[in-house]
Amino acid sequence: MKLLKNYFQALFSPISLKKALVLSLFAHITIAACLAVIANQFQLSNQFQPPLIFDFVFSPVEDLKNSEPNSLDLDKNPENPKSYDAIQKSESSTQSFPVEKPAPESESITDETVNVENQPVDEFGKIEPGYVPESEKPVLNENLFAVNEIIPAAFTMPKTGIDISKVVPAKISMSPKQVKMLNKKFRKWTEDFYKMDLPDSTLIWEHKGEQYKATFDHRPAKNNMDMDEVLISIQTEKDGVELSSHMKMKRLAFSNYAQFVDNWDPLVAVHNDELDGRFHANSQINITKSRGVAPKFYGKVTTSSLEIKNSVSRMPLFNEESIFLGGLETGVKPINLPRKLFPFISEADTALSQVYKVNEGAKIVFHKNGSFTVTKFKTGQKRKIKMNQDVCYIFGGKKAKLHLEGIVKGKALVYAADKIIIDGDLTYANHPLTTNKTDDYLGLLSEKNIEIAHPDVTGPGDLQIFASLYAKRRFVVRHLSRSGDDTLYIFGSLAAGSISATEPRYATHIAFDKRLERNRPPSFPMTNRYEVSQFESKWNVKSRN
Repeated sequence: MKLLKNYFQALFSPISLKKALVLSLFAHITIAACLAVIANQFQLSNQFQPPLIFDFVFSPVEDLKNSEPNSLDLDKNPENPKSYDAIQKSESSTQSFPVEKPAPESESITDETVNVENQPVDEFGKIEPGYVPESEKPVLNENLFAVNEIIPAAFTMPKTGIDISKVVPAKISMSPKQVKMLNKKFRKWTEDFYKMDLPDSTLIWEHKGEQYKATFDHRPAKNNMDMDEVLISIQTEKDGVELSSHMKMKRLAFSNYAQFVDNWDPLVAVHNDELDGRFHANSQINITKSRGVAPKFYGKVTTSSLEIKNSVSRMPLFNEESIFLGGLETGVKPINLPRKLFPFISEADTALSQVYKVNEGAKIVFHKNGSFTVTKFKTGQKRKIKMNQDVCYIFGGKKAKLHLEGIVKGKALVYAADKIIIDGDLTYANHPLTTNKTDDYLGLLSEKNIEIAHPDVTGPGDLQIFASLYAKRRFVVRHLSRSGDDTLYIFGSLAAGSISATEPRYATHIAFDKRLERNRPPSFPMTNRYEVSQFESKWNVKSRN
């Protein structure tokens, strides 16, 4: 016990600085020697493993055009001249220093006799680790790949010719200020394009310090049922990048409006009526409501007047939104009626079409087999005419009042210098709402009036008219005192200089034929107004090459 006590006292007793330095130096030398021995053992254990050599060769694309397929399987294809076994066999026949093939995990690694002549060896007679003999240095083949490089089994060259349009965003959104500015431009172009002398020309302007250019490409109607179009390319530059956008304007025909009225009769009010489609009036319109009955406008209503004459505005329960369901816009620029309708029917329209002229009053009845019968009132002469597959034009002379009814199969336009009087139902052989195969169109044009005949002629019940109507002066329903619970149903469109009341004889229901958004009846008159038919508020970014 005493001996142990003396040992600890000697161990923890103070020593001089000289003795401390000697002990510290001795400890560091001992630790360094131990680490060196351990490191040498690891180095000797790995000295017989062949070094892994990775050679990466990057070559121009044009040098690889005639190269072999990019996907190589070096482990499983012994006939491949680049396979591992083939390379080993070729090298062993020409070199005295064979490359050792790694053994499977289940086999032990054994030493092999090697020729170490002229090779640097260590003190144990072993080849120095990391040494690569000249025979083992990579040899490039004609395809610029090292023969003994290590390549993955499924190596595929990267694709070249990157499409920069997929890297740089193709489109960017317009700023709110740009959208607002362009909307003002679009409105002016749609309203005044016909008098701006812009077809096939360029317009340049500045806004907020930026310059814009619009190029106009006017494309007239391709045929008598098509409508004019204007393609507009808009360009500007932002921070040195070219930006462009495109829009398309379509010229509107009068058949694009479910109802169009030039001068609204102040004695007429819209009451028990429904309108499914856009409505426009060049003057103030009048609406009224009574006993819970009110009109319904399902499409957008536009008027050149600044207000609507509303006889029910004092009623506390009245709500404009319950009447103008598609929206209301006042103060719109007027759309002028053409002076003459006949110029819309050009010689080009009628050159290859069927034309039939009627110089006196006559009754025209259409048949569902694609024909019509003309009966002259004075002589009683009757003639049946087969409509061809193109367009049939029926022209009424200056004193010819044309009475119409029947079922239309095909495309027809009836023009009257005097009046058109509807004696009964005018419908299509194939209703557009029940089949998408119909190609039946009827247009009625009158330089004066289009009228609904006396009740004794039309008979009791509803009256159906499938057509686009244009009465330059007035659309008239006669003998209003003949009251009933009947409906005047117009499927198509109605345009007129003015209209009469239809009640109490008829409540009016106009349903727009949606086919008229794309096509107009043959040679139906067009307005001087355009509308934007295609536009996206984004810029196309020009790719930098």
